[in-house]
Order: sequence, then structure tokens, then C-alpha cells
Amino acid sequence: LEQRLAQVRLAHAQAPPAAGILYPKLVATLGPASEGLVAQLAKDVNVFRLNMSHGEQSWHRGVYEKIRKTAASTGRPTAVMLDLQGPKYRIGKFATPTITLSKGDIFVLDGSDAPGDAKRVHLPHPDLMAALQDDSRLSLDDGNIELLVVGKTPSAITCRVEVGGSLSANKGINCPGLYIEGTTALTDKDRADLRFGLELGVDWVALSFVQRPEDVRAARAIIGDKARIISKIEKVTAIESLDAIVAESDAVMVARGDLGVEVSMWRLPQLQQLIVRTARAANKPVIVATQMLDSMIRNPTPTRAEVCDVAGAVYMGADGVMLSGETATGAYPLQAVAALKGIVREACQDPNFPRLVAQFVPPVPSALPPGLHSIISPHEAVVLVARCNTLELPLALAAARVRMPVVVVTACPRVAAQAAMIWGVFPVLADHNTKDFTALARERFPGAAVMLTVDDTAVPQTLAWSASAKL
Repeated sequence: LEQRLAQVRLAHAQAPPAAGILYPKLVATLGPASEGLVAQLAKDVNVFRLNMSHGEQSWHRGVYEKIRKTAASTGRPTAVMLDLQGPKYRIGKFATPTITLSKGDIFVLDGSDAPGDAKRVHLPHPDLMAALQDDSRLSLDDGNIELLVVGKTPSAITCRVEVGGSLSANKGINCPGLYIEGTTALTDKDRADLRFGLELGVDWVALSFVQRPEDVRAARAIIGDKARIISKIEKVTAIESLDAIVAESDAVMVARGDLGVEVSMWRLPQLQQLIVRTARAANKPVIVATQMLDSMIRNPTPTRAEVCDVAGAVYMGADGVMLSGETATGAYPLQAVAALKGIVREACQDPNFPRLVAQFVPPVPSALPPGLHSIISPHEAVVLVARCNTLELPLALAAARVRMPVVVVTACPRVAAQAAMIWGVFPVLADHNTKDFTALARERFPGAAVMLTVDDTAVPQTLAWSASAKL
């Protein structure tokens, strides 16, 4: 097998990836299953996600402090993502724990807050009720129940059950393709959680259910430069405005859970490719998320299909792959991260990896500072060391998908933490007085035979070679 891989590498005349380097970043959601495992997970995880749909602010504050304490003790910058709940619609409560709906049943969503039954349930969202029309399709409980609107009054929506099943209280409701006037990506809860997160000092803020670029601009008016914005693409209306949303965002996420309910799930692979292509073409980081290793919520090993799914995202050139329930509530959070790391590592070691990433979306060398691209060598022993005060150069290097690890040396804690989410970038937090910043990179990559350094803090920008048989 090794001989065959060497032949493939030679046939494609591609520089091999640097040994052991994970270019895409690992994102893990913290929850009850992992709150006590932060130090262990942080050995491999680059970005920790705080899901504000669950847990009190006090709980999130506690795990945030664990993340920062661990990063300080290990000297390994780690990013923190605050994921806002967004305008999620939910049905009300039932008089019994569950009810059963059968295909063809008539089921009413109404304005009464009385406990529901198999005939009706409360819909506590007047804006949604006003927007629904005859023939509108509704998906409940992540698509397990499907309804078709067949009648409407000012206070009730009459539906026919298209796909039945068991339904319990407070389940989510999706309205594929429906634009609801006046809905924004920030609810009152989101604004409170956002203030809380900015006070903590989170690095990235993920906006849920973004529908239009105005949603991103509204969030940025609050966030300013305190954090960077990730727009989660999970609505049909967001796909329709994808280019404009990506342009307004600092990064995007392929949120396959709700997106897979909003559209036919058979279209999901096409849309994932579209979102990744659009983000990469715009030089914006992109994360692929939801059910990456879903079976590991219950089992200690992933399915073969899940392994191929994660590897497929890596070959697309995704900046990050994310675990949700696998690490938040699953039975095997440590094994899930280890599996994710193993899949990403093997994909990055594939001799075809650079070619496949470049083939999916051509790299953008024009994003680099003048003169830098022409002297970057694709040799596997080269490490690029960039001294920065901002995230702009690391983002440009990632957009160019340079085939070498990039060590970002910075005296800014925020830049170091944010850079932890960027493809192929390995941040190092240095003292303001550090002169020999390549020495810090040598500690991270002691086997590098050649180092290229660029000082983005100097005016004018300086480029220099540093080489020896073994640094």
C-alpha cells in the first residue's frame, strides 16, 4: 500500500503534505458529557463551542473559564465560539407526555395556551401563524412529523398530517422556504446571551437562522470588533442570498441539521458543496457541522459512512469540522474527538490531498501580500512563520491554501485565539518584547529544515529566509 501511495504521489507530481499536520480545525461542543473533560479535549480541539440553546449563563461562564485556564497553562491558544439560539419556533405543551399522529389526521395549531392533545396544540408565535398560508408545509421535531396547511382563521391553522409519528411538548417547527416578515436573527434571548458572551470575551459568535445580509449587519452593529461573526446557513432564504450573506460574514457554517429539514435531504450534499465553494471563493473560513459522527453519541466507534463524510469535508477544503451532540451529551466524547482527529489526519496525509483541495476551489494567491506568493516553496520541510497583530495575513495565507504549516506569532491574545480556527494556522502567543519569533516556531516544528518568516507588524512589510540543515 505504501509503495502504491508513493507511485500515486509521483504520478500527480504534488508536494506531499507536511507530516502529521492537521490543516482543518477540530470544533467540539461542550455540554454535560464533556464539561469535566476540557483539559483532555483541549489537547486536540482547536475551537470549543458554547451552545446557548442549552444551559444557563452561569454554566457557560464556568466552562469558559476552564477553557481559558487550560489554554493559559498549556500555551496552546484555543478559540471559543458562542452559538446563539436564534428565532427557533416551537409548539406548546400536551396534556400527556406524548401524542401520536397518523397520516391523514387533521391537526390544529392555535392560539390557546391550554395543553394540547392528538387534535390540537398551542402555537405561541403570532408572526408565524400570520405568515402561514394554504399549502404551506411544516416540519416538526427535525422532520419526523410533516404537516400540510389546509385551512386558516385568524386564531388557528388547520393541517393535514402527511408524515405521522410520536410528538412531545416544545418540539421545534420548521417552515421550509417561508419568509416571515419582521423576523431577525437576534431574539431578546440572543441579545442577552450576546452581551454575556462579549463580556466574557468569546472569539467567534455564530448567528443562527440567518436569512439575509441585514441580519449579519444588525449583529455587527452590536458586536463591533469584539468578536468575529459566523453565519450559520440553515434556511432556504439564506441560500437565496448566499453570496451577500458570505460577503457580510467573517465565516460561515454549513448547519446541516435545520438545513436538512428546510430542503429535501437529497439536495443537502449539493447545498453543502455550494456553501463551501462560495465561502472559499470569498476567502471566508467555512465549518461543516451536524451529525458528523452522530452514531458516536451511543457507540465508541463511528460508522464507515461517517468516516467518509468527514473526510469528504476535508477534501473540499473546509476550515473546520464540528462535533455537536457527540461531545455535548454523548457517551463517548473523548473517543469522538480522537476519531475526528484520526479521520482528518489521514485525509491530510493522503498524497492527493493538496490536489483535491485545490481542484474543489482553486486557491486565491491574490489574497497574499505582493511578492509573498512567488517565493513560498511547496516543499514539505518549510514552515512559514508570520508575526501579526491582526488576523488579515493568516486569513490570506489560508485562502491561498499554502502547502505548509503557518505559525502565527502574535502578542495579541484575541488574534491568537481567533487564529486557532483558521485552516493550516498554528497560533503562538508571544511577549511584546520577543525579538526572535522564529524560535517559538522551532519549538512547534523542530524538524523543519527551512523557515520563511514574514513580519506583518513592520512597515514596510519584511520577508526573510532562515535556513539550516536542521533548525
